[in-house]
Amino acid sequence: MSTYLASKPRYEILDGLRGVAAMMVVAFHLFETYFHMGPDQPINHGFWICSLAVVVLLAMPRVGGADEQNFWMNGAYEAFSILIMFPLILAVGAGSEIKGNASKKICAFLGDISYPLYITHYPLIYWQMSWAATHQDLPASTHVFFAVSIFVIAIGIAYASLKLYDLPVREWLRKKWF
Repeated sequence: MSTYLASKPRYEILDGLRGVAAMMVVAFHLFETYFHMGPDQPINHGFWICSLAVVVLLAMPRVGGADEQNFWMNGAYEAFSILIMFPLILAVGAGSEIKGNASKKICAFLGDISYPLYITHYPLIYWQMSWAATHQDLPASTHVFFAVSIFVIAIGIAYASLKLYDLPVREWLRKKWF
């Protein structure tokens, strides 16, 4: 491993946040089947929340409403999130330390599966959308069970991709180039 890479600090909290953000992306896409990105979407503004950091913003209420006169508030919310909250979350994460082995393992796991989850989940979303369209008459509980199953399967595929592809390729590249 190069000296530069070995000297770079590791921010475990940010790894964990990245994993939570990836899971929120999957949840956002699962909700899209039923809410189609309208103002009633339970994870509205998910594209901003999920692409940067999630945990603090989940506690923040969605502002504005469905009527057009309040749309400017959504823009203000997004600007506040991007300009103030995201840098604050990154600063707190970079300046914090995780205590306890369980917390470190959870953050490492979430960080490890974040990129494979981003990359591999969308074919499952198409499967869920197709299934939901052809099973509209089933009870809501069945739809929830199917969506939760897709969520769990997506995490399993991401973990398998990490172990069977990503880590072996990284190791091969490390041996070849470093």
